[in-house]
Amino acid sequence: MKDMNYIKLLSAIIINSFGDILFDLFIVWSITVNSGDVMNAVYLIGGSILFRALLSMFIGILIDRYSKKLLMIISNISSVVVISALFLFLRFELSTLWIGIFFILINDINNEIFRRGYVAISAEIFEESLFIKFQSSYSVIVKVLSIGGSVIVGLMITYMSQSLIFSIDILTFIIAIVLVYQIKSDKIYVIKEKEKLKIKEFSSIYNTLISEVKVAFTAIFKVKFLKQFVILMFVLNLAYGYIPYILPVILSSKINSALFLGFIKAGIAVGEIIGLILVVKFGNNISLLFKFSMIGCIISIVVVNFIDESIIIVLGFSMYGFSDSLTQPLFSHTVSSLDDKDRGKILGGIDTIILLSPSLGMFIGTFLQKINMTFSVIFLVGVFLFGYFIISNSREFKNININKAIVRVDEKLI
Repeated sequence: MKDMNYIKLLSAIIINSFGDILFDLFIVWSITVNSGDVMNAVYLIGGSILFRALLSMFIGILIDRYSKKLLMIISNISSVVVISALFLFLRFELSTLWIGIFFILINDINNEIFRRGYVAISAEIFEESLFIKFQSSYSVIVKVLSIGGSVIVGLMITYMSQSLIFSIDILTFIIAIVLVYQIKSDKIYVIKEKEKLKIKEFSSIYNTLISEVKVAFTAIFKVKFLKQFVILMFVLNLAYGYIPYILPVILSSKINSALFLGFIKAGIAVGEIIGLILVVKFGNNISLLFKFSMIGCIISIVVVNFIDESIIIVLGFSMYGFSDSLTQPLFSHTVSSLDDKDRGKILGGIDTIILLSPSLGMFIGTFLQKINMTFSVIFLVGVFLFGYFIISNSREFKNININKAIVRVDEKLI
């Protein structure tokens, strides 16, 4: 059963991801081309990232309270409805920014529910070692899709009719629904009769929401492992927001080459894929891989900023992508170590906090880069040195392996 669950869940993730790429790129491309303003793409993507950060807490609560499998199915059904609604809008020219933002944000809700759902349900149905391999496997495939899928979608938008594009997109989500429906899980979700009555009352919903948020943030700030994990990832995300999104644009703009920007993006993705493949083989050595990640990121940042050679810069970004992927086992370990009943809400709380730092890192890095490139390099190196220091000296992190005791949320902390 576990083998079939593995295949069906992985297949659903792949097909759903391709459908999302097709949906998002179509809107971004149409808005940008029809309006003639490239900044609109920035607003769409930036708004999406911020919205997802705000969604994280509430989606996590939903995932904990209700059947993950059912929520994943509903999210895909909702995506079909959203895509169909967008198709009806095609009688108008899709150049209005707010229309694009509306549809992307609505679909972001579906994406977050599906993503949270498959992370949580995979942690339930797979043992930790298989869960780490599963996360690495789908991460590799999603990275490949982000490269090849974008090219395929570009060709589809260029050569296919809009009706055919939307039909294919709807079909991807329908297939995902069928695959998720066939997943077998031993977990049974029951809403008590008293709870059903309370849900009808708005005040009870509000009180329940506040209670669930309290559980999440109590765990995060009182459980030492979780508190240090959040601090660590918040600081690292200052660099993770700036390096892959802003730095390539800055470097490619110096030689006025969009093609060079494309090579850099591809280099990062290729490095990430290689790193994730390595994680599949050696993911048990969580602390050691994380240390290698910090060292690799430092080297790559120095290389891409101080060596003015295009090929070396692309290779440097590939090294960054490779190094970044080596942090994946720590996240997987954290997810699988949480108690089932609180996993979704706690992960939502964690994401709500740490996803606020990438935009801050973009601002700081760009500001320092304008003053002097060396300042931005010092800032980034400092971030990764902080990560190395924490993973090397913290009792919670320095010797992590998958056989360590499970971190659980004690009800006394609530």
